[in-house]
Amino acid sequence: MSRKYTVLITGASRGIGKSIARYYIDKGHNVLTPTREDIDLEKIDEIDKNVAKFKQDRKIDVLICCAGINENKNLENYDYLSGQKILNINLLSNISLIKTCSLDMKQSNFGRIVLIGSLWSKYVRNEKLFYSISKSALVSLGQSASIELGEFNILVNTVSPGFVNTEMTSQNLTDTQVNEFIKQIPMGRFAESHEISPLVYFLGSENNSYVTGQNILIDGGWSVG
Repeated sequence: MSRKYTVLITGASRGIGKSIARYYIDKGHNVLTPTREDIDLEKIDEIDKNVAKFKQDRKIDVLICCAGINENKNLENYDYLSGQKILNINLLSNISLIKTCSLDMKQSNFGRIVLIGSLWSKYVRNEKLFYSISKSALVSLGQSASIELGEFNILVNTVSPGFVNTEMTSQNLTDTQVNEFIKQIPMGRFAESHEISPLVYFLGSENNSYVTGQNILIDGGWSVG
């Protein structure tokens, strides 16, 4: 390892975020994993001050935005409060996180930001109304931020997993749906959380010196199958 990073990872208590945190820790980096009590992503107007309080005098080199929620909603059963909660956590909080953490990155003329999106940012299905909206907008956020921050050697990308064996997946898909999707995946299975981590790590390191503004799908070939 040529450089030790200070890495802030949201959504690191389980699933993909937990695997990413473990990957960085195993590589010897200083990993910060705030809880909801540290940084409540629903309270958008408090994120700036809570990030500053949480990181103290530590300078953030890498930001991984992995926190996210999903509720099966369509137009018929849409309600404002649940929709706003999804948008706050999946999208708007990440704007504040990028704004705050990029201040450290600008000072050091180095930064890497990886947003964890979803297959449903590019493809849509019934009952994914707000989730798809939030993840599609997240991709646009990454692209916009990459343009604005590129001159400071801050690279911003989105990694969009397909079907991954996580608690969120089990909560939102029935066994019948799981079996149907597996039939559509050339690899013949769902991904495991740890299979997402190596790409995130590459994008969030100095080994990535030129890839920015991209949305990269990890779906076992589902989107081309």
